Amino acid sequence: MWVGVHEPTSAELKAIGFSFQLNAAAVEEALDDGLRPKVEQYDGTTLIVLRPVRYVEPADATRDGEVETAAIVIFCGVHFLITVRYGEAAALRQVRRDLESHPELLRQGAWSVVCGIAERVVDEYLSVAHEVECDLDELEARVLEMDSRQAIARLRQFKRGIVDFKRAVLPLQRPLGALVAGHPVIIPAGLAPFLRGASDRLGLAAEQVRSFDDLLNYLMTSHLATIDVEQNRDMRKIAAWASVAALWGIVAGIYEMTQDFTSLHRDHNGLMFGGTVAATAITSILLYLRFRRAGWL
Repeated sequence: MWVGVHEPTSAELKAIGFSFQLNAAAVEEALDDGLRPKVEQYDGTTLIVLRPVRYVEPADATRDGEVETAAIVIFCGVHFLITVRYGEAAALRQVRRDLESHPELLRQGAWSVVCGIAERVVDEYLSVAHEVECDLDELEARVLEMDSRQAIARLRQFKRGIVDFKRAVLPLQRPLGALVAGHPVIIPAGLAPFLRGASDRLGLAAEQVRSFDDLLNYLMTSHLATIDVEQNRDMRKIAAWASVAALWGIVAGIYEMTQDFTSLHRDHNGLMFGGTVAATAITSILLYLRFRRAGWL
């Protein structure tokens, strides 16, 4: 028997647990939709937690697609299977159709359904990884053309999606590998190749997710470095022009302390004033040329 429920209430799930004599602690765990992927044994029943994902198309061209995560909690017994689903990404209709078209697999018992669900979840990881890779390539090509705030916002949004993707994919490697190795339960021999294939594809998906995370970290670091360079360039320009302006301020202050401005109409004071202005102007031009040669202006 395969019993499937979607986002059940506490009373509903406890009633199912009572009917199938499930471990009370395992039922309480299944009420949490934030569980990490794992495989555990409870009183002869195997508890399996998977984190399926799906790709949600962006609403407009200014946004990237999102990775939506969900949860599937499976109770696998000798003659029954119970699936508890949370989220829209956890749909299992296609798994049921595929298994119904392969009755030889269904003869292997409840674990044939577990293998079918695991294969479906892992295949969806690879499909979502392909969509994410396309979005990431496009973002990488456009990020340098964006405004700084917009670029950082897009990168942070993408980073959150990759973090959720990692939390779904990476923790599943150990429990799935344990099932392949025959721990904590030995699955039927006829299903072992399917589970090994799912484990191999999961490793590929994990490598892709890690590469996405590394590339995003590189893009964020590179963009922040570019912003720092631009800010340093602006500060150099401000400092250079401030130096030129300060020269005039220093000369004006010295002249004010040493000359009587009321007597500037006299010839010798007028010549001195004109000479001072000319010398200051020449010095300013030399400073400008020096800063320009140094790349500050």
